[in-house]
Amino acid sequence: MRALKNQTLQFKLISLNSKVRNDHQLVVDLGEEWLKQNKADLRTRVGLGIQWEVARAYEQLGDRRDIDKPEAQRLWRASRDRAQQVNRFPGEFHDVSLALIQRLEVKLGGKERAPETFDAAFGLGRQMITSIKETKDAIDGAVKAKTP
Repeated sequence: MRALKNQTLQFKLISLNSKVRNDHQLVVDLGEEWLKQNKADLRTRVGLGIQWEVARAYEQLGDRRDIDKPEAQRLWRASRDRAQQVNRFPGEFHDVSLALIQRLEVKLGGKERAPETFDAAFGLGRQMITSIKETKDAIDGAVKAKTP
């Protein structure tokens, strides 16, 4: 029964983290509470999934434009720490957590600083490509709607 409740929580966090719900603070609150109460389950597939969703939520909270830079960096560090915990174990979240760590290293290091490792350079390049794609999509949408 406990395993079923844990898996239900993981799916709930996935749903709350989606673009439709966009309720990242609730994901952090529920996930951190579960993590404190279930330390023995942190290495299970569901435990890693819950940690992954919490890491994603911290990153999204740090990406908000309405917070100041020190708060954003604190949230990004929390995300990186959680992603590093997930990345320690093999499984379905290993590769995506590595990509998240790379993105966060770039965000925490700033764009002015030259990347010192291949992973950091790769993360910076991926972040730039994503940013360019989002801007291009916004421009294409404005052109279709004929708005400035």
